[in-house]
Amino acid sequence: MIQKSLMRTVIQDQLTEIERLDHIVPRDAFDLGLSYNGSSAFIIKGIRRCGKSTMLKQIINTRFRDSFFYFNFDDERISGFEVEDFQVLMETFMELFGDMRNVFFDEIQNVKGWELFINRLLREGYRVFITGSNSKSLEHGAWNSLDWKTCGHGALSFLIS
Repeated sequence: MIQKSLMRTVIQDQLTEIERLDHIVPRDAFDLGLSYNGSSAFIIKGIRRCGKSTMLKQIINTRFRDSFFYFNFDDERISGFEVEDFQVLMETFMELFGDMRNVFFDEIQNVKGWELFINRLLREGYRVFITGSNSKSLEHGAWNSLDWKTCGHGALSFLIS
């Protein structure tokens, strides 16, 4: 079980990543993320290093700047994160920021059983944005459990000359 004090530190450290984000080229599905209404999970999936996390952060900065929870599961400090820790994560968010209904989870497929948590958040009325690499998600088939309630979009890498 991840200690709440560590969870708090990781959350606050990760917020600085979003605050430093500037001068980034918008991704193809960026406008779709801005018009998302929250009735299903907005999933950005694709190959590693193609810009999924960047698109997620752009959506936060453009539309949800003052009303979001963000957590990146690709962080060694929480490598032991288990499904039971999701409740502690949400409690920590509430203690730090109050009740916000927009949640952004980066690389959530790193936690086994994550899809049950996402389904609960959707039932509770949260707007949910998630990213994940195709390699991990295809290994476990977890994305399939959400297919009936996703408005997912693939992200493709690109070159700027």
